[in-house]
Amino acid sequence: MRFVGIDLAWGDRNTSAVVVLEPRDASYETLQTLEWHDALGSNEEIVRFVGSIDKGDGLLIGVDAPLIVPNIHGERPCETQLRRCFGRYEAGPLPANRRICGGRLRGEGLLHLLRTTLGTTPEYRFPPLEPTVRRCLEVFPRSAQCALFHLKRSLKYKAKSGRSLQSRLAEYARYATLLESLETARPSLLPPSWLSEVPKRYGRELKRYEDRLDALLCAYVVATYWHYGEGEHCCVVGDSRHGYILTPVTPELAICLRKGAAQA
Repeated sequence: MRFVGIDLAWGDRNTSAVVVLEPRDASYETLQTLEWHDALGSNEEIVRFVGSIDKGDGLLIGVDAPLIVPNIHGERPCETQLRRCFGRYEAGPLPANRRICGGRLRGEGLLHLLRTTLGTTPEYRFPPLEPTVRRCLEVFPRSAQCALFHLKRSLKYKAKSGRSLQSRLAEYARYATLLESLETARPSLLPPSWLSEVPKRYGRELKRYEDRLDALLCAYVVATYWHYGEGEHCCVVGDSRHGYILTPVTPELAICLRKGAAQA
């Protein structure tokens, strides 16, 4: 069983990062990093890299990018619902629609290529601990950070107006420390050797480190979902027709998301 996280660039100019986790032993309780790459270009490059680690059994992929976007404008119901529950944590997603993306959705293309090449589908319903499941699911790192680490506000490491390099570096270091804390979680994540090596200046190296962190978290999110299924630890917000996002939850957030689903 392999768990793959992909931090997918929305356009073709920027690179994407992929991190692959595998169980350390037959108990599946401890995960370790098998491979990673933070400078992948096209969807084809990404799929070739994922294919190189595929053993032909279980393969669960988490992608930080919209995968199913049928709406021409506005936002998907899953984004409305996530923002309603995660907005106070400043962790609501941006709206995705076909007009914003210029009619071409990179995530859709990647999903299609993964399906035709590796046989992964976006169907999110499957039994926990199913060793031969092959799926590709949309995930969202910011909501995952707040739920997994019980944050009051999402981490502020992205490049935005008013954020200094020093403040961003501090948030990267905090992010790395939080990821290291998953070594005592269930499933347990052994920290990769590069995790604490935060670049100290602006540029390509810092951006790729950021992408690597998010890809690592995406891989851990789908591994958690594989262990527990939907319920106390994870929720799937939305559906396969209108688009969905998989996110870890706290008990309070699970109640909020279920309430929103009932009202939709």
